[in-house]
Amino acid sequence: MLLSLPEADGDTAKSVQAPLELVVARDGSYAVNGQNLINRDIKTIMAALRDASAGNSEIPLVISADAQSTHQAVITAMDAAGRLGFETLNIATQQPQEP
Repeated sequence: MLLSLPEADGDTAKSVQAPLELVVARDGSYAVNGQNLINRDIKTIMAALRDASAGNSEIPLVISADAQSTHQAVITAMDAAGRLGFETLNIATQQPQEP
């Protein structure tokens, strides 16, 4: 799954090593730790996160959303994580490219 991440303003970017990654593709599809999900239903996302984390919601979670994905798709991902009790949630960005 190829993503085009949104850009973040700032001088430095902190890299986060996260054991869990929830990807939101441009077309609104999802993947958890590289495994594409069979549909876009929040229950499917929650089940995949629960399985990948072995029920441990203390594991940090990074949402990597394509810059062209819909706001709703990202909110659904965040909602799924919140319902499962994930408290450490990061949104992946990239530094702006030099002109």
